[in-house]
Amino acid sequence: MIFAFHNLDSNTWSKIKSLCKKIVEEHFNITLSYDRNLNYLFYLYKDGTKKGDVTPFILISELNLLLALDIINENEKENIQTMLYSEDSDNVYMALLALENFRKKRIKIHGNWIKTIDVSKEFIQVAEKYKNIVFPDNILRT
Repeated sequence: MIFAFHNLDSNTWSKIKSLCKKIVEEHFNITLSYDRNLNYLFYLYKDGTKKGDVTPFILISELNLLLALDIINENEKENIQTMLYSEDSDNVYMALLALENFRKKRIKIHGNWIKTIDVSKEFIQVAEKYKNIVFPDNILRT
């Protein structure tokens, strides 16, 4: 399946760009200490040649992080992902709202990754295994 980003209305497009920017910023910070290759990838979308671009792996990375920290379960991840793949802007928008709310819950429980001292021990443990847990090899094929 391919994300239907080209079919989004302006409200949904604005929401996806805003959410992706927040996710990229935080995942850039997470990978800074644990995986320089992935850190560079997030750098490209944060400040590099891809700045401001949106791509499915950004949203999937956050979904995988939420799953790894037990904020969502596998079924919820699959439901959100299915809605993100929809060609209906309303479905995509609802998925983005759900993702955003789960992200806020994660931040409330585990912190927002600015520095390791700002987050829970569980979050640090997930970050240490980021490449395998949050960003597995097949993520770029989603």
